Amino acid sequence: MTSVGRYSVIIVICTAVMWSSSAFGKIFLEEDTLRGVKEFGIMINEIPDAFQKAGLTKEKLRTDIALKLRLAGIKVLPTVEMGLINWKSEDRAVSFAPHLDVYIFGDKVTELRGTYFYSVQVSFTQMALIQREPSISLPLPSWRALPVIGFGKDIEYIRQVVKDQVDEFLNAYLSANPKHPEKVTK
Repeated sequence: MTSVGRYSVIIVICTAVMWSSSAFGKIFLEEDTLRGVKEFGIMINEIPDAFQKAGLTKEKLRTDIALKLRLAGIKVLPTVEMGLINWKSEDRAVSFAPHLDVYIFGDKVTELRGTYFYSVQVSFTQMALIQREPSISLPLPSWRALPVIGFGKDIEYIRQVVKDQVDEFLNAYLSANPKHPEKVTK
């Protein structure tokens, strides 16, 4: 099997796994789940080595995303990585803030002269209460962009895909949280 064929099979398998997973079970387009959220963090999964070597780092992505959020009037919280959350804490709301999740997967296809194959998905995760037992809350994605899967020659293109998905999120967020102009008094 050629390298291109092998990478095509990998993309098909990744898409099938993402599509059938419980984390991708339903695409929430309801802005209501975003209403009233005033501040949140940013979590970025491990960036593939090939992308890091080409200059795409967590720090660059976090800076890009934080700038967009701040320009939209959203307070960006310090990021708490999943492994650091104290699940036994009595105040789980403090230990688990709402956050944007950024997932980037892929690799460099050397046989295609430096082309990268990638999968990018941005989602928004917050705590949700179990209806039958309100004392139980779980972190669940309440909004997510459709994953973008493709090939690109430039690592900056993948960075732009992330920015585009953050813009998509901000459109939904601002739709749920419109800014009301201050009333001018005479």
